[in-house]
Amino acid sequence: MKLTMLIFLYCFVNINIQSVEPVEKSAKSILDIYSDKISIKKNKNGLRFSYCPDNTCDLLDIGTNDEQIVWEVGIVFLYYKSTYVYLRDFKKMKEPIEVIKKIVEKHKLVCKRESKYNDCVFSKLSTKYEIKQHFARYDEGKLIVE
Repeated sequence: MKLTMLIFLYCFVNINIQSVEPVEKSAKSILDIYSDKISIKKNKNGLRFSYCPDNTCDLLDIGTNDEQIVWEVGIVFLYYKSTYVYLRDFKKMKEPIEVIKKIVEKHKLVCKRESKYNDCVFSKLSTKYEIKQHFARYDEGKLIVE
């Protein structure tokens, strides 16, 4: 009886722990396909999310030190705002939009489902986390931020 109860509790707890997956883990795991092109580094006002698929980069300076939020902002930006052609297949995937729905709910972003929805979601995150967007390029090995 005790063994049966222990097995039940182990399975119940294990299943419940595994089913509670934070949004950050989903965003990060989806973006793992670009792990060699994405970096997160500390800067003077928080963290910088960089997507550099070639000798150019999209940079987001985000006013937080919470990496979970940075991953969430990163996936929203790459899916909705970045214009890199390298992201074409990524933007056709179903998984990113499911994660973005969770992010919108988590941050309580109120955006109407209309043509400007994408802009609204990123704009609300930008205001909330004081996001500064930059374009950069590498020139002779040095990053030039514009």
